[in-house]
Amino acid sequence: MRVLGIVFVLSLIAGNAVATPITWVVNGTIDFTRDANLLPLNAQFGDAYTYTVTFDDAAADLFPETAFGNFPGAIQSVVFATGGASYDIPFAAGTTIQTFNDDNSDYYQLSFLTQSGPNGAIPLLMSQLNFQSTSPLAFDTDALPTAPPSDLSPYSVAFYLFEYQTLGQANGTEPIPLVIGRVDSILQKSVSVPEPTTLVLLAVGLLGMGLARRRRNRPN
Repeated sequence: MRVLGIVFVLSLIAGNAVATPITWVVNGTIDFTRDANLLPLNAQFGDAYTYTVTFDDAAADLFPETAFGNFPGAIQSVVFATGGASYDIPFAAGTTIQTFNDDNSDYYQLSFLTQSGPNGAIPLLMSQLNFQSTSPLAFDTDALPTAPPSDLSPYSVAFYLFEYQTLGQANGTEPIPLVIGRVDSILQKSVSVPEPTTLVLLAVGLLGMGLARRRRNRPN
């Protein structure tokens, strides 16, 4: 009975401690480029591209009581690929996923946002995958969605890469688009993760077998 109790408790701990990464693979066509040679790849107008984003579906919402969701730190990796080359987009503090649900204006939006720090290939590089719609459809709450919409036609969807440049006469920055891409499809990629509960059960089972063997071998 004691071993069964340990199995149950450890299974609960393991099941709750491990988050499941979600990966969306965005496929599209480049509609606009400007100074794209700043990136370590060759992005050209009309080329096909993929934007792969992996995020944590268990990330906490900073504003759970409103129609606005903000999930900082949810994004784990972003990769932009075109022309046979891929680029791991750097990001630092400020990386987030944002959701808007109605907000009293019949406006629905989902945005994946990354911004690099000063040590990135470009000092301030921002990527954005943006959905907008005037009806709830798949985004009928401000929660973080896990599966992308199977039909993109009701949405305005686009992918952007921006460089932020310091303005000459102001203390701010100006976003300069490097790449704008049309989104043709989004697929959810299965990510293999260890099953912690199974590993715990196996470990405790082996421990129980070892204890039983020791008891049998213990002299009377």
